[in-house]
Amino acid sequence: PLVNGDSLTGALTRAPGEDAGVYTIAQGTLAANGNYTLSFTDADFTIHKAAQATLTAIANPTSVLFGETSALSTTGGSGMGAVSYEATTGAGNCGIAGATLTGIGLGTCTVTATKAADVNYLATAATVEVNVTSKADLQLAKDANRAGAMIGDTVVFTLVAANAGPNDVTGTRLVDVPPATLVDVEWACVPAASSIPCPAAPN
Repeated sequence: PLVNGDSLTGALTRAPGEDAGVYTIAQGTLAANGNYTLSFTDADFTIHKAAQATLTAIANPTSVLFGETSALSTTGGSGMGAVSYEATTGAGNCGIAGATLTGIGLGTCTVTATKAADVNYLATAATVEVNVTSKADLQLAKDANRAGAMIGDTVVFTLVAANAGPNDVTGTRLVDVPPATLVDVEWACVPAASSIPCPAAPN
């Protein structure tokens, strides 16, 4: 211990810097008077990287038609790390180039946005789901009013064409050639809405 009336003078120093890293604590000007031999052991001062603020991934829109695109972006996070995007599930439905997503398959994909670590912040990530739907979903059902018939019986076949997709179907023809064993075939069209025209004759 120091004898009564004696004291240490000066101060320790630290290697300069405020970014995350390891900085040496040095003796600096710390000293004792001539009655003492001062033995100093240095140490390290560590500034750890911080967690980033909450990152939010955004897809605009979150539902796209097959072949169309959605713009990817983020809000929140911290630091200067770059943001990257990848489809971490359903990659066969969504193609990603930079910050642009293109619907390449029907279904849902999960997009993970990752904001990289920088000198002061750890990496962080967030996800958003994007649904890819078809432009048109043409469906056809065919049924008969009886399972079997005798010669001379009348059989009514019903064909229902429908489109479950968000876009109209264009340039499509329905062809159903009756077998030669059916004679006196008559045809009628019943539109589902007044805006849907019927062909003038069987086609």
